[in-house]
Amino acid sequence: MKFKVGEVYKDRAEKEYTLVAHAYHNNKHAQLIFISDGISHYRHVDGKLSTLTPSNLDILPPERKTVKLYPALYKSDGGQKYYTEYLHETCPDDAIRLVTEYPPVIIEVDDDSSL
Repeated sequence: MKFKVGEVYKDRAEKEYTLVAHAYHNNKHAQLIFISDGISHYRHVDGKLSTLTPSNLDILPPERKTVKLYPALYKSDGGQKYYTEYLHETCPDDAIRLVTEYPPVIIEVDDDSSL
């Protein structure tokens, strides 16, 4: 779900809104209920005021970013090289290096989250 109850979001004009309820069973124009400055605002499920044209009053969903994750190459005590089952964004201190010859696993995460 793009919008989470209790989270603060901004419209294109940088005004802040707090999501107070999902009302998917309501009519198609008021599926998200936000509050800002004590006034309730209703938006479509995608945060838009109108499906016809973009508006400065469209409430924007949180940004997402793409993260590339790679396996790390390690060397055991016996000199054998092995790969971990864990994926890493940066090379761990105890690893030899990230294995970047293989295609990375690409995931989308919320902009404010960390791995």
